[in-house]
Amino acid sequence: MNFNKSYSSGILLLPTLLLTLYGLTGSYSAGLFKCPRQQLLQDFNISRFLGRWYEIERSFNVVELSVKCVSLDVSPNKRGQIQIISSNINKWSGTENIAIGLAIPGRRDPSIYQYKTSSILPNQLRPSVGSYQVIATDYINYAIIWSCSDYKLFYRDFVWIFARRKEIDVNTRAKLYDFLTKRHIDPDRLVISGSNDCS
Repeated sequence: MNFNKSYSSGILLLPTLLLTLYGLTGSYSAGLFKCPRQQLLQDFNISRFLGRWYEIERSFNVVELSVKCVSLDVSPNKRGQIQIISSNINKWSGTENIAIGLAIPGRRDPSIYQYKTSSILPNQLRPSVGSYQVIATDYINYAIIWSCSDYKLFYRDFVWIFARRKEIDVNTRAKLYDFLTKRHIDPDRLVISGSNDCS
């Protein structure tokens, strides 16, 4: 067996495998190598960000296929930390699911935070645990949250649009889509969250 020939074939095959992987994970919004950096949100005010937010749109995610009526309640807890209570309704069973976690702001910028939940599972096995970044908000109408994870040879990122109400108007949606496009985030990959039949 010619080792050099096999090695060369493997090297030539690597780009093809990476492009195939990118194609298969395209609906999850993947790219090659490391996560891109998003511009920091200037003067982010966590106090103004507190309160209830409703999920309007999100990146396609297999984990979230069965849920609708997603909302976040952001509030300080007794220790002065930021608590996030996430709730949703299972589309098929109608049961409500609630997850309670902590948002730990980054030292460099409070618009980037680590979200952790109470669990005996390691972080990589906990749903929704990870780094999140608020990339846009006016505090009273909308917020865009972005998250990205590196997997050495490729990355996957997700984006969510939240609002203070269960719906947003056409003009606001167009404005947010334009913002995402300028940030090289394709708004066509977003799916509308189920907000019908929410009590």
